[in-house]
Amino acid sequence: MSQCITLQDLADLTNKEIEQVVAQLKYGSPPAGETFEKQVRSLESAIIGAYKIAVYLAKRTTDLKELCEIWKTASEICDSVLAAMKSLKESHPGCGTPQLYDLALDYKNAAFKRYQINLEGLQWEKTENPAGLFPKNS
Repeated sequence: MSQCITLQDLADLTNKEIEQVVAQLKYGSPPAGETFEKQVRSLESAIIGAYKIAVYLAKRTTDLKELCEIWKTASEICDSVLAAMKSLKESHPGCGTPQLYDLALDYKNAAFKRYQINLEGLQWEKTENPAGLFPKNS
């Protein structure tokens, strides 16, 4: 049996982890500092891991459409963490949430920049060359 995990699968797993952290804070008693800090570090690892996987996948393809999807998904993973950490960084600053927010923002900006570059390339790929731009070979 051959099974592969995709970057989207990783995004789904990260989103579930984010939901658990946020739900624990909203509906349960606030976790002990060390426990919460471990959860924050786990999300940090998820961001770094997702970005590394995105880089690995991007190096293995030349398809611009696929590259756009890779970087869009990596950017969305960071967006999920940013949305959750926006309020938590102020309510739990001693547990690493401000640093996680900044890290997620850095990775989001890097992934989104790569998405935009590849999207621009994809648009140029679809554009016809103007007639007479290149001389005809005889």
